[in-house]
Amino acid sequence: MQLLSSLLKRVSQGVLAPYGRVLLDLLQIEAAANMVSSVRTARQLFLGGLVMVILAMLAITGLVLAHFALYTLLPTPTNTIVLLALGILYLLVVALVLLWVSREKTWMELSGAAHKVDQATGKAPPD
Repeated sequence: MQLLSSLLKRVSQGVLAPYGRVLLDLLQIEAAANMVSSVRTARQLFLGGLVMVILAMLAITGLVLAHFALYTLLPTPTNTIVLLALGILYLLVVALVLLWVSREKTWMELSGAAHKVDQATGKAPPD
């Protein structure tokens, strides 16, 4: 029995030995792909944070311009109406972008989860 076990062990080692290097190469490729994906995710997080800071600055500018325009609206010169319109436009742009960013569909698409769900359900071909 021990002879059979030893024989099977040696045969399996001999048969599987060439595949060990291939398996190691595949693991290295997978690790590199995960690293690239991590770098992409970090970049997207940085850019997302940058966009949020810019949106916050636009919102503050819009609020200041709208209040300044409303304060000076008493004589109603053309400049005041332009400032009011600009302030409202800034606030609308920020509101629309925030609405788009906060949608679940947007998060699913940007994270790649929608594609994975489509693959799992058979709606998209596997990678």
